[in-house]
Amino acid sequence: MALADEITDFDQVAEARPRQSQIISTTMPAQIPDPAAIKVEVRPLDRKSWHGKKGKESFAQPKAVEALYEHTTGKYATGLTEDEAIKYGKLIGADLSDTFNPSEPHPYYSTKPGTVMLQNHTMIFDISKPAEYVKVKLMKANKLVANSMKEYEEGKWPDATHVIFDEEEEVSSKANKVQLRRKASAMLLEMSDDSKANIIQILSKKSVKGRSGNFIDVEIDAIIQNNEPNQPGILEFTELVSMGREEVAVRASVLNLLQRDILTKEAGSIYYMGELIGIDYEAAVEWFKSPSNAKLKVAILERGNK
Repeated sequence: MALADEITDFDQVAEARPRQSQIISTTMPAQIPDPAAIKVEVRPLDRKSWHGKKGKESFAQPKAVEALYEHTTGKYATGLTEDEAIKYGKLIGADLSDTFNPSEPHPYYSTKPGTVMLQNHTMIFDISKPAEYVKVKLMKANKLVANSMKEYEEGKWPDATHVIFDEEEEVSSKANKVQLRRKASAMLLEMSDDSKANIIQILSKKSVKGRSGNFIDVEIDAIIQNNEPNQPGILEFTELVSMGREEVAVRASVLNLLQRDILTKEAGSIYYMGELIGIDYEAAVEWFKSPSNAKLKVAILERGNK
């Protein structure tokens, strides 16, 4: 769970603090709450840029996060619930409603206090302070700020430049990656060059059959090491290998035949010399796996092997 979700109400923060009059122990002093428990880190993402610089050396300019109009709701995307908007509006003395009026700017979110500037360095927000709580909720509702590193790596925030960082989640994510690398290494030991080539064909959309074992290993390693969102990486590699060697071989064959124009695609459907093979890629894979199509399948594959 992301840190910003752990404390979702200013009242919860207040209740989490021991009152001065409360007796915690007769033998030990009362514990002071850890300040980090109510703080949220927002970090810039190291994305590829034309200048190749990252972090503090990057030329990236601060980006403004504003409450944007949401077409699906006809309201501003503030990240606050209706009750939160009322409560925090009273606490900071501002109108935090998500009502959109096309004829005039929002009384709070169109002002400087209602905007968050995303800097090119780590920013700390104390969500025990109402105004900063409102800013964190606003960032969570904006496409420029990934709600967690896990969601960013899953491709859920393709436009994100920053991420809400949670140390516990980061440790868990790294542990999962270690386990995946071990699993991938074990899989590779059992794979032939042909099997690796099939994986590359599917994930990288290019044929490497006939290339050296070293070349194929480099291509496979590039997939496993890839950390770019919306591109195949170690997770897709392990999931594909888990389908089984025969399934992977069929899937790779269909893609190879399409690339060589032995199979053709028209409006998404796949054909062989005018005969429909499948209405899409998945249907074509199932066609090649069906025993009833064995005779024509052999003829097609023979053309592909020439």
